[in-house]
Amino acid sequence: MIRYAVVGTGPISRQFVNAATDQGSWRLRGVLGSSHARGQEFLSSLHVVPADAVAHGRLAELAISRDCDVVYVASPNSLHFSVACEALAHGKHVIVEKPAFSTLQEWMKAHEIADSRGVLLLEAARHIYEDNYQILSSAVSELGGAAPVLVSLRGPPDPNAGQRPAEGLAQELGTTTTLLHGLVAIAIPWMNSHLPGPEDPWV
Repeated sequence: MIRYAVVGTGPISRQFVNAATDQGSWRLRGVLGSSHARGQEFLSSLHVVPADAVAHGRLAELAISRDCDVVYVASPNSLHFSVACEALAHGKHVIVEKPAFSTLQEWMKAHEIADSRGVLLLEAARHIYEDNYQILSSAVSELGGAAPVLVSLRGPPDPNAGQRPAEGLAQELGTTTTLLHGLVAIAIPWMNSHLPGPEDPWV
């Protein structure tokens, strides 16, 4: 059984808890909100709440707790680094919601702490394991060029809204935003010829 705590009481934390509960081998032991009352409200709002799950009043209290092994960090982005480092320093594995940190230096420092304590630090970037990302990632070498391109797809499609085909394809690809390396003039033709989708071109 993996015992975990959650930092942050927003919708994404609730989604994480529900998924962990459905998985069966994760047990919620604590939550830290912006206040003790918010933490209590979060626990009360869950469909399944272990009797021994508690709302913590301070980060230090959660970090030193012997009742959890993993901390899921879904606090405001500006607090990710400080929260993660505190948990890592006390020997907790950490899953931090994306974007994990603000700078490469923060990422390296957090990993340094994790390595020194023998624990894992993971960013909750599920999309990098999905098929659509793998297809696009493997094609980077074919694109040529070396400029970052942000391709944003929105869905599901609405035939009455005059959406471009790229937007209508979003649900099929299962993505909202994918970061590619390559010039958009090269990337778009490649996607038209390689990715499954409607007969109309992407743009």
